[in-house]
Amino acid sequence: MKKILVFGTGNEYKNYKKWLQTAEIAALIDNDEKKQGTVVDNLPVIAPKDCASYSVDCVYIMSSRYVRKMTEQLTKLGIPEEKIYYLFDLADLGMKYKAPVCRIPVREKAAKKIALLSDNLQLSGAQFALLNAAILLKKNGYFVMMASPTPGKLRSYISDEGIPLIIDERLRTGKIQDAEWLKDFDLVVVNTVLNYHLLLNRDTNIPVIWWLHETEYFYSLVMEYKIRMINPKNLNIYAVSSLAKRPLLEIRDDFSIEDLFVYVKEDFHQEEKIRKDNGKIVFAVIGVVCELKGQDLLLKVLDVLSEDENKQIEVWFIGREDEEFIREYGEVIEEHSNVRKFGELGKSDLRKLYREIDVVVCSSRSENLCMAVLEGAQQSIVPIISTAAAVSDYFKDGWDGIIFQSENEVELTEKIRWCLRNSDKLPEMGQRARKVYNTNFSEAIFEYNLLQAVGKVFEYV
Repeated sequence: MKKILVFGTGNEYKNYKKWLQTAEIAALIDNDEKKQGTVVDNLPVIAPKDCASYSVDCVYIMSSRYVRKMTEQLTKLGIPEEKIYYLFDLADLGMKYKAPVCRIPVREKAAKKIALLSDNLQLSGAQFALLNAAILLKKNGYFVMMASPTPGKLRSYISDEGIPLIIDERLRTGKIQDAEWLKDFDLVVVNTVLNYHLLLNRDTNIPVIWWLHETEYFYSLVMEYKIRMINPKNLNIYAVSSLAKRPLLEIRDDFSIEDLFVYVKEDFHQEEKIRKDNGKIVFAVIGVVCELKGQDLLLKVLDVLSEDENKQIEVWFIGREDEEFIREYGEVIEEHSNVRKFGELGKSDLRKLYREIDVVVCSSRSENLCMAVLEGAQQSIVPIISTAAAVSDYFKDGWDGIIFQSENEVELTEKIRWCLRNSDKLPEMGQRARKVYNTNFSEAIFEYNLLQAVGKVFEYV
């Protein structure tokens, strides 16, 4: 039995502590001074600086959001890198896990079988992209199954499409080989860089497509030295943009990464806009309300606009709320009577709101192919896009979209003022935005490229 220290007592510790039951835990470590000196689960909570006084085999970090910082903290305290373990190493501790049953219908036995692995089932762009891929692969005769370590709202959308789903915690606490049911599949699609751990020590006889969606920001959540350990054999890497390729190539310049752009499924037909009696222009930011998405830039713009200008607009924040962001900006949001929060919405509710939205704003500090911009363009809604978003490359400023320099609130203010002065030009600009969608992000284009990528894998198997 290993003797260990456990770093982190937050949500991920609470969710996955059962995986630690086969180890002897000497103490818990936490950076929160309020927790230090207390007892959690009958274990003492100590400060990181005190961990050197314990004689243990290793330290397990029970966090994914701060994993890089916590690792650096431990190494500076003298803990060698080889003694630091992570969430995805928990399965190695040997806890008996009741594995989900993977049943493949008899009629599907002859079809090529593809498992598509998501890091979560939230209603976000990368997850919907994976679902759309599964739908098209199923349409083209493949047997597909989706899987995630945790449940979420996307589950109902997967069910509606008649696609089987497996929830297996080992996709978070282990690697591909730990989920034994994956051996029955001919191809595994690993979605997002955050699932990089699944590729460690894998059976290279099973081909893998690794589909990258993230910008450089998300690489702060992964361990670079672990990525350097990934075997490239039978690994086919694709990315949704050049921006998604760059950070991985900086770590592994021996990797070859090809393009596989996303598409936005036309869940609903374009509908006539609702005429608003108040004549206000609605600017909407759709996505998690957090620092990365840049909703705070819109709040700063509102502070600069005159009282008369503020009366002409509404700003909508549509998406689940990051706790840290709301702690910092919650009161500021409440101070603006023309800001509305909607929370996370499903497709049907979002469909209704699109009829009232005049401009979709992508104010992100780091973003790839912002799905909200593409959904808006599909509905002939003008986008305002930060240069930090790769999707800005597809739009021409002042013609089929509006582009502003990332984090430049002065420039964003001027772009919004332009919309106020030229509101009559927005419908025509929105029609041109629709053409951008048709040319680059339609289902037909994505389906062709997806089938080429999958066919290429099976050609070499």
